[in-house]
Amino acid sequence: MVQKGGTRSWTQVVRVDGKRLDLGLGAYPSVSLKEARRVATQNRALAKGGFDPRFQDGAGLTFAKANDEYLRWKRFPEPVANNQGSNQRYRWEYTMRKHVLPRIGAVPVAEVTTRQAAMIASAMIDTPSAAKFALSCVERVCQWAIDSGHREMANPASGPKRQINVPPVKHAKFLPVQEVAGALAKIDASNSSQAVKLAVWFMALTAKRLCEVRRARWEEIDLDAQTWTIPGRPNAKIKEDHLVPLSGAAMAVLRCALELPQSHGVVFPNPRSGDGVIPDATVRRMMRSAGIPASPHGFRSTFRTWAQERGENWEASEISLSHRVGSSVVASYARSDMAALRRGLMERYAEALGLSEGVAAMSVAPSA
Repeated sequence: MVQKGGTRSWTQVVRVDGKRLDLGLGAYPSVSLKEARRVATQNRALAKGGFDPRFQDGAGLTFAKANDEYLRWKRFPEPVANNQGSNQRYRWEYTMRKHVLPRIGAVPVAEVTTRQAAMIASAMIDTPSAAKFALSCVERVCQWAIDSGHREMANPASGPKRQINVPPVKHAKFLPVQEVAGALAKIDASNSSQAVKLAVWFMALTAKRLCEVRRARWEEIDLDAQTWTIPGRPNAKIKEDHLVPLSGAAMAVLRCALELPQSHGVVFPNPRSGDGVIPDATVRRMMRSAGIPASPHGFRSTFRTWAQERGENWEASEISLSHRVGSSVVASYARSDMAALRRGLMERYAEALGLSEGVAAMSVAPSA
């Protein structure tokens, strides 16, 4: 490169994951052609492997930049608008922005110390679960830096993270199967939108996760075959497509949902949101205001407890909850989804819930 004033320097253009980088190789004649070519060869090798040559020795790579590189390597899903509470990327970025980057964001990733990691945890002592998650984020970024040659010292977050005592997990509160109909009657009498009411009914009848029901789309529903295929997502609990046989009562709920104003192809739409999806907090708040002493996830426990007490097929019950059955070796041989057996199981469960009359009496009201 020759500037207007006559100054000359070596410049190299490379691409890392499709992104163009202009790299300065030094001024001429201080840097010879032979030396420029040697460095350029190293840079091309790094770029081909997906590494940014600017940070090959960790120089200038701050923790904040290392965090960005780690997220790019892991291909974390982008934050979803109006879905902050259940989005993994949002939680990561919020934790980094509020608790981590203000303290060590400008520190070279090669120089982050155990004391600095411990100070992050100390500032979050009142929220041990959040503190452990924050240090897990730091640990994963620093491990990436170690594995990619940007850091030589041991991981600074591993030790402090082990010292955090997180309270035992409290299992979701659930209702006995005979109390579900009464709870759903309370929901029906609430002032929530019809879409929210139908979503809770559908969740109770299918024993699926709230996030799956909220995001259900009509393209996933086969009304003729009476099935719902939940698409697998790499960063979700379900990584492969999961077939859900639908009981007659669940199909009746879907027929009611067909009468709702459509939005973005979502089965239980929320016209107020950008993607048409009902917020997680809306459902939880509605259940609390209706006086239901259970969480949305508790409907899954209701189903599993009922199946256990009746002596229903264990494997079919676990697959119905989209749980992994057996080891990876077992799963590689056992390929059946037990759809026919699970269809009968869900029909018996719907009868046990006693919701048939309530579903038949449902009338679609304008969404609030």
